[in-house]
Amino acid sequence: MGPMLQRTTGIIKTGMVGRGSMEARRAALLTMVTLVAVTLAGCTSAPKAAETQTTAPVDEGEKGGFVPTTEAANATQPADQSDFAKSLDEKFHTHNYWGSSLEKVLMDLDVQSGPMVPSVIGDITAYAFSISLNSGIGYQEFGIPEGNIVPPETNHVDIDIKYAPSNTITGLKLGYHTAQDVDQFTILEPMPEGGTTYNISTTLIQNDIPHTTVSKWKFELIPFNNQVPSAPGLFNGTVHVLIKAYRPDVLFIAPPHPDFWGINTTLHLFNLTGTLKGDRVILPLFIPGQTGFTFVAPPEGAIVPPHTGLLTVLLTWTQTGGIPSPFGGRVELYYQSPNTFQFAPAEPSVSDASSATFTIPVDTGMWDSPYANQSEWTFLLAMDTDAPTDQGTFFGDIGVFDGTFTMDVTAEREQVTA
Repeated sequence: MGPMLQRTTGIIKTGMVGRGSMEARRAALLTMVTLVAVTLAGCTSAPKAAETQTTAPVDEGEKGGFVPTTEAANATQPADQSDFAKSLDEKFHTHNYWGSSLEKVLMDLDVQSGPMVPSVIGDITAYAFSISLNSGIGYQEFGIPEGNIVPPETNHVDIDIKYAPSNTITGLKLGYHTAQDVDQFTILEPMPEGGTTYNISTTLIQNDIPHTTVSKWKFELIPFNNQVPSAPGLFNGTVHVLIKAYRPDVLFIAPPHPDFWGINTTLHLFNLTGTLKGDRVILPLFIPGQTGFTFVAPPEGAIVPPHTGLLTVLLTWTQTGGIPSPFGGRVELYYQSPNTFQFAPAEPSVSDASSATFTIPVDTGMWDSPYANQSEWTFLLAMDTDAPTDQGTFFGDIGVFDGTFTMDVTAEREQVTA
């Protein structure tokens, strides 16, 4: 198998199936949450003591019809829930990412400048993007570290950037996108020498959705030339980035999670067919359009629901053209789950010349949010062979694969005991 891979924005955008807009799932969430102006416990059942709900109910005409907090606290499970869902005691509950504080540090780290020259596939993408912005070299994209998200209640985010003035940093601009507009970066005004603090107002649908651990917010440091704005800039150094989220004195109350399983212990999630074409090469060469790999995202509505314990992926492929490798060929599978930026290889449990079955153990951090209608899973398909010169995925062999694939994915429910 090839090495573990890390996704970059530039590469992911070339994938066969995109993640799609997140607006629909956040709009749905808007109609489900209620506000409560006291600090509540974490993701648990709704408060049992009605006297803790001392504030007046939110106007039911606001934000799609909120319910009074006392109603949420005393509500029982929906009558149409299955026995499995009832056994989980699903009720109205909160998601407290704040503790007792009204602010939260999301990132407090140094960020290094990007490469000065392109060297590998991901760097070529970033380098080309930075040149297209006429922004010089050293462009660097970064995200909030795994494990932190912009919580739903956030109303503004501060990004504090500091760096030591240097003749290798001609100036910087900050770009960002929220969880709502993942395909569109907003570029802010250039910062003064040495850095500045940006304040970004945000709303529920721009914030991350509950039950996720990897933020959809992304940032980019763009070289800028403070002396000659029309000329390319240079960013060769280190900046320190401190990101804080702030909230008013409120938390949201969310409804019971949907009953995904009912009486079922397995769920068929999706079946997709696509094309895969690529040249196997002895030396690592980047040939646009001939890479031998493709990204696949589940279609809208096909999430990996909570309480999934195992995913089974049946992958079949057919070569319809090209010149096959004399050592045969196969399609390898990598996957990225919602709790990480990394891709991990999946080992086939059964395989032959035209198909493979993969079983992927799934733990709680790998579930999609129960409020999502677009999965945060992404799969990567890549051609490989058993050539003695093999250097891992993509390289070390000769031959051309030009064909189709079908991916069929089924979820198996975890074993839940009392």
